[in-house]
Amino acid sequence: MDGNSALAMYPKLAGQNAKYIYKQLQDFKHKRRTNDAGNMTAVSNTLSDADMLNVAAFYGSKQAKPAAVAEPVEEVESAPAVVKVSKKP
Repeated sequence: MDGNSALAMYPKLAGQNAKYIYKQLQDFKHKRRTNDAGNMTAVSNTLSDADMLNVAAFYGSKQAKPAAVAEPVEEVESAPAVVKVSKKP
């Protein structure tokens, strides 16, 4: 758990500004931020302010890893364009 999410749907916390992480945790706990389906709200409700500061400092001190790059796709000849011309009377 180094803060580098393996799934794009979850944000990377590694290398984020610690003040930003702390503020987001506070916003989830106090329901000023609710776009998480309740997941982060449930987590943040278990944390004290000191815990939040520690979590923020921990992830803020980690190194963000670059996102994985997909393997190059083999080039494929494009199909010839088909154009339909309609004649209006």
